[in-house]
Amino acid sequence: MLQTPRNLVLARTWSWKDSSQNDKKFYDTDFISSTYGRRVAITNHIARRFLARVRRVYNDVCGIMNCGLEVKEIVNQICRPGLKLPGSPKHLKVVKYIIDQLWKIPGVSFSKTDFELANWQPVNNSIDHAAELTVDNKPVDVVGAIAYSRPTNGTAMSGQLMYLALGVNISTLDLKGKIIMRDYTNLPIPTSLFGSIAYSFSADATANPVYSRPFVTPPHADLLAASLGGAAGYISAFNVSREQLERHYSGHSELRAAAEKNATASISINAKVGRVKVPRAMATLPGRSNETVVIAIEHLGAREIESSPATDGAYGNVLNYTGRGESTLWSVGPVQQAIDGVVNITKSRELDNVVVSPGYPPASGPGMVPSLSSMGGLGTYYTNALLPTMALISGPWSLWAPSFGADALDYDRLGMQHIAIGDAVLMLSQYSKAELAGNYTVFREQRANGTAETITINYDEAQFITGAG
Repeated sequence: MLQTPRNLVLARTWSWKDSSQNDKKFYDTDFISSTYGRRVAITNHIARRFLARVRRVYNDVCGIMNCGLEVKEIVNQICRPGLKLPGSPKHLKVVKYIIDQLWKIPGVSFSKTDFELANWQPVNNSIDHAAELTVDNKPVDVVGAIAYSRPTNGTAMSGQLMYLALGVNISTLDLKGKIIMRDYTNLPIPTSLFGSIAYSFSADATANPVYSRPFVTPPHADLLAASLGGAAGYISAFNVSREQLERHYSGHSELRAAAEKNATASISINAKVGRVKVPRAMATLPGRSNETVVIAIEHLGAREIESSPATDGAYGNVLNYTGRGESTLWSVGPVQQAIDGVVNITKSRELDNVVVSPGYPPASGPGMVPSLSSMGGLGTYYTNALLPTMALISGPWSLWAPSFGADALDYDRLGMQHIAIGDAVLMLSQYSKAELAGNYTVFREQRANGTAETITINYDEAQFITGAG
């Protein structure tokens, strides 16, 4: 029997024109979580001495356990205040904290500029308070609005509730004025595939036969199609309890039944929109030479959380810790010295649940470079700019389930992963600029003579990136 998903995210589908962007339409296609702002890009000439110092501290002075406590305090300072959308007071406070810490590093030079972003700020700085849903005038508990949904502020958008099964092409239907409901798609990736794409992976990386996380299948295409089709709103339904997805998603077991009866649903989104200035800080430590390698770091130190069927007779699944670390992808671009070095580092440091790979699948199409255009996150920008790049990222369930809080981090694991990054910076420092360019040099030549292309990324408009495309 098909069980009813219990968790809903609401979006008022919309498009708008901005004269500063040549009247190009924008759509609310991206989820945003309270973890925004924790992503870091490190270049070889910026961070070599600092990371070397960190490694010495961990190894020679305080030991992993005590330094884990120190790292915990830093993470608390950055993450504890709650939702920090770009340009919000809490976000600016965190930026100030980071800048203050950077100034304490001896020999650092520093610059700061501002840039503009489209701003979306929920009422009371709360995604759950920003969304309201009724079905036939009866309130339905919700926990989250999809960020950048068009605000209704004091009014509601109403329409016939329409459930669309997975596999139905949303763009072929008459959506005008309707409230669309769809289950959040899960796409399990067999971990047996690691052997065909990875340079190396730890023995425990295939302990689970499949890997499935929400980031693998974001409903971007559905949101775009719903907006273009004139839908009044969109509901994304997760099959996980509302309590665990507090402040991000919610659920209602009768919603699909209501859709079968052509019930009327109403969505309210309470938020402010506009433009906001966001600071860009650059801290530089002088290196030994002028070569540049990008190391993108996202969501490290996470504990593994898996979804499994509820055992108390309730509908849907529950989320539980497995006792392991979350799977980590360490992507390394086509630079053989870097590939060999990272493989050796992951083994010598005994990093758990890690896959060293040229990137994140699927493979690029014919005539495209690099062979894997995505590194899963920020590294995608740089590798497609054909800069020597490596990237570490995980996509744990806790990004979608803030109820786990700080407990979702293993601070000792986080510390060891950063030691390994320090090892990588020091390892790379022994090679020349030409050596570190690796096959990126060939790719640049192919792009210049028209025999190969990279994926197109609009750097001005894109505020977030989860992969290629």
